[in-house]
Amino acid sequence: GVLFLVVNITVFFLITFDKDERNRSYRKYLLLLQGFSSLTDVIFSVGCPIMIVNFRIIYAVGFIPFNLRMSTCMIIFVVSFGEVINCYFSCVYYRRNARF
Repeated sequence: GVLFLVVNITVFFLITFDKDERNRSYRKYLLLLQGFSSLTDVIFSVGCPIMIVNFRIIYAVGFIPFNLRMSTCMIIFVVSFGEVINCYFSCVYYRRNARF
């Protein structure tokens, strides 16, 4: 709760007010990465998919009160995790190809 919020605000301010020239050029990618990873962390905390491989059952703990289907929950998980991976590789790609 509060610790999560304090850490995220601290990282946001560190990214925003950093004076390094190399960081200024791809700050938007770092902020997107921080935002999407925080959002994904909240989504994963609210609903956790539980997979029982032997019986081929997947169900969610946490999304049941929201009356969402399991397929919808899995799409939310895949998209949010994909956004984090996309933002991370955008940072890496821009950092390697930028001329400083």
